[in-house]
Amino acid sequence: MAKGSIIVRGNSISVKVSYKDSNGQWRQVWKAARSKTEADKLKAKLLVQVDEGNYKRPTKETVADFLKSWLNAYAKIQLTPRSYERYESIVRVHLIPAVGKLPLSQLRSDILAKLYSDKVNSGLSPGRQNTYIPSFTKP
Repeated sequence: MAKGSIIVRGNSISVKVSYKDSNGQWRQVWKAARSKTEADKLKAKLLVQVDEGNYKRPTKETVADFLKSWLNAYAKIQLTPRSYERYESIVRVHLIPAVGKLPLSQLRSDILAKLYSDKVNSGLSPGRQNTYIPSFTKP
């Protein structure tokens, strides 16, 4: 069972949630809040996530690490060789140089939408836009 508390120090408000991980070790999650109301909501949300087993500890995995892992673990097995070559090329030439160094936990849809917009504005032909940039990144 997770335990949560709200800590006020001067002008800062923090939420602390303590829980036991799958190995039985105590872990803590600290998050900053702007107000007491926000802190209450954040604490409740974190407690539910931890108690239901849905809380994911942040990692230092980058987008590049994830994409390379995905290519090897999924794409290479599930796709035809030609499709795999296209996906690998898209990842290597377009995605990794643009967002590869970004921590995966910080990747957001607006970043992908900007990447798509930049590719379109850089002269990527309309016929290649859907080929090189997945359609889910379109604004």
